[in-house]
Amino acid sequence: MSFFKQTGAGLLEVLIAVIVLAVGLLGFAALQTQALRMNYETLQQARASSLAEDILDRMRSNQVHAIETEDYERDFGDALPVVATDCAAATCTPAEMAAWDMNQWITARLQAQNATADARIIQDPNNLGTDDARRFYQIDIRMVEVSQQRAQGAAAFNADNAEDQLITVSYQTYL
Repeated sequence: MSFFKQTGAGLLEVLIAVIVLAVGLLGFAALQTQALRMNYETLQQARASSLAEDILDRMRSNQVHAIETEDYERDFGDALPVVATDCAAATCTPAEMAAWDMNQWITARLQAQNATADARIIQDPNNLGTDDARRFYQIDIRMVEVSQQRAQGAAAFNADNAEDQLITVSYQTYL
């Protein structure tokens, strides 16, 4: 009678188990990375929502001037409005208040949240305002999510770099 010994089968089973475990851990790591990325994007959108609400509140406090003029309108890359009067300490005209609001909103709120942030505010872009007392506004807030290497001073934003992402959040409302 000959007896055959089983040789190497236990080692093969352990190797397969380690491979299955490694694939599972890699999948979990990818899932965690994706969850962190989505969490950051949600945070950016929440910040943009807060910024949009802030400028809308400022416009509502100066509503007649906001509707009748273009002082609260701006495009990406526009220069800051010139502020001659500190409206926090003195009484201002509606035009001075609009310049003050825009300057404070851009420097103290928008760029304080994200140094690359910029905004566009358009009044009635699609001619949706049917009532002269109410106007439709679109607020677009754009910011660059900079990769960790770039944040440490590697280089400026590069649109072709997959690590840098341009995020644009758009809000539409009646004033």
